[in-house]
Amino acid sequence: MVGILMGTAAIIAVLSTLQGLNEAIKERFESLGGDVLTLVSVDRDGRRAQIGQADMDILRFDVSGVERVAANMFVQGKPSYRGRESGDTVNAMTPDFARVHGIYVSSGRGITDADDRERRRVVVIGPTIIESLQLPSDPIGEFIQIESQWFEIIGVLPKRGRLSGFSYDEVLYMPFSTGEALVPSWWRRVSVHFKVSDIDAVDDIRESAQRALRTGRGLQPGEPDDFRIEAVDSFLEEYRRMARIATAVLIGVVSISLLVGGVGVMNIMLMSVTERTREIGILKALGAKRSVIRRQFLLESIMLSLIGGIVGIVVGIAISDIVASSIPEFPQPYLPWWGLLGAAMFSAFVGVVFGLAPAVKASRLDPIEALRYE
Repeated sequence: MVGILMGTAAIIAVLSTLQGLNEAIKERFESLGGDVLTLVSVDRDGRRAQIGQADMDILRFDVSGVERVAANMFVQGKPSYRGRESGDTVNAMTPDFARVHGIYVSSGRGITDADDRERRRVVVIGPTIIESLQLPSDPIGEFIQIESQWFEIIGVLPKRGRLSGFSYDEVLYMPFSTGEALVPSWWRRVSVHFKVSDIDAVDDIRESAQRALRTGRGLQPGEPDDFRIEAVDSFLEEYRRMARIATAVLIGVVSISLLVGGVGVMNIMLMSVTERTREIGILKALGAKRSVIRRQFLLESIMLSLIGGIVGIVVGIAISDIVASSIPEFPQPYLPWWGLLGAAMFSAFVGVVFGLAPAVKASRLDPIEALRYE
């Protein structure tokens, strides 16, 4: 039981620690837009098809699994403040864009429907713009200039970091309608961002959106797309692949200790058969069949392994909690239901495999010789 306990505890500790890390990475990825797909136009035959409201309606009403849809547009211009310029990116967004990407201001307020409807000259800025323009530590209410227009700062975004070469902190957002007034229609580059309900279904939703958009745009079979649906899930997929490999290797290594525990169970049961030879002879003399003797010893082996496995699961969870709490900022362990069930079933399987030989040996003992055994 102790051997099975140690092996199961090692497996559970490794599995729950790695799964906790996976969940933390997944949550971090979602916070940076891992569950958001982006629709952009592409050049075809020297022309670029525009992305517009009709495409947004298709995504919003015709594609299942899409929660929110918003538009974003790049605005040419550099923000400046008291003669100091910044090279940060200027974007115009619809109010839902903030909800799609989970962009919530750390101070001030965000862009509202009223701002977009009335084309107000207001902006929400990233935290690095405060440094690059040398704005006051609390820039709410300050005015910055973009090209020849003045904009009031109404909100500041929290630090979000960088992903796939794009910094989420070096951006400036204005209402979408305000950006439309500043950008000529022939130059506009609009992208549509839509949030999916399940990050694990990103690929399926992307295929559904592609089919719906082709139908909505009147593209014939075999005709190339005049749009592209992008996702930033390549990092997550690569991490998942590496995590699966690492988990399999580590569990394979620590499973050796569980097999060693199984060998110990087999040795103990073989010794038990030897020590209980006379008992087996009495049972057979009283009419016990081979199958009864075999089942008795096999069940004992399974119970030993299963009890050791259950205790090992508890010990493994405790070990992973201790490891996570002892390392600063390490994510909390997470044990999926399939890991819990798999560990218990594997423990019972070890009992069956390594208890079979002692059970067969016990069932084949000659009752006369067994009764003579001292």
